[in-house]
Amino acid sequence: MIFFRVVIIAGAIYAVISAFFFFFQNSFMFFPAPVKFGSCPEMERFSVKAVSSGRLRFYLREVDKPLSWIVIFHGNAGSACDRMYYVDLFQDIPANIVILEYPGFGRDGRKPGEEIILSEASDLIKHIQKVQLEKLPIYLLGESLGTGVATWLADREEVQGLILISPYTSFVDLAAAHYFWLPVNLLLKNRFLADKWAENVNSKVLAFHGIKDTIIPIKFARQQMTNFSCPKKFIEFDNTAHNDITINGKTVIQNEVEKFILSF
Repeated sequence: MIFFRVVIIAGAIYAVISAFFFFFQNSFMFFPAPVKFGSCPEMERFSVKAVSSGRLRFYLREVDKPLSWIVIFHGNAGSACDRMYYVDLFQDIPANIVILEYPGFGRDGRKPGEEIILSEASDLIKHIQKVQLEKLPIYLLGESLGTGVATWLADREEVQGLILISPYTSFVDLAAAHYFWLPVNLLLKNRFLADKWAENVNSKVLAFHGIKDTIIPIKFARQQMTNFSCPKKFIEFDNTAHNDITINGKTVIQNEVEKFILSF
C-alpha cells in the first residue's frame, strides 16, 4: 500500500512539473532584454538607424553602392541592439545590414513565439524585396535560435546564401537533451524544426560552431549539416563555447563570410 501511495504522489508531482513546463515554457526559452527598440547607443557609432514599418522593426546599416544584403536573426536573449557587433564584424563588406527585432522583444508588448517570429521574419524579407530597386542578392545570417529562423526562410525564399552561427537540428532535440526527464516532444509548443527545413534549402551554406558549446552541443550542429544537400562548409572552433564564438572566432568568421558573400 505504501509503495502505491509513493507511486501516486510521485506521479502527481511529475504531472505538476510537466504542466508547469507546458504553460511557462516561453519563460525558459525567450529572454528579451527590458530595452525599448530604438534605445540603442551603438546606433550612432555604427551609423545604423532604427526602422519601423507597421509592427515590423529592424536596425539598418546602409552603404553606398551595396552589392548585397545581410539579414540577421539573433538568439533567444537580449535584443537586436545587442547584435551591433555584426555591423562591426562585417564593416568591410559592401552590403546593407539588417538586424530584425523579434516580436516580444524591444518592449513592444507582444509575446514571443515561433509562429509570430517566423511570420515577422518573412515580412522582413518581403519588405526588403519590395523596397530595393537593384534586386541585390540576399544573405541570411542566424545565430543560435536565429539559425532556425534563417533556415526556415531559406527553405521558402530565393536567397543567395545561408550563414549559421551555432546551429541546431530542432528545439525538440535541444529540449530533450536539457530536460531529458520530461516528455518534451509532447509538451513543446515552439519546436523550430530546422532539420526538416534544411532538407529543401538550395542556397549555399556556411556554418560555425564551438566545440565546447554546452547550450547547443556541437553534435546537433554536426547532425544539422548533414541535413543540407546543397554546397556547404562547416567550421569548428576549439576551446570555444556558445557565447564567445564571435570573439574567439572573430577573424575566421570575418574572412570566411567575406569570401562567402563576395564570391557569388
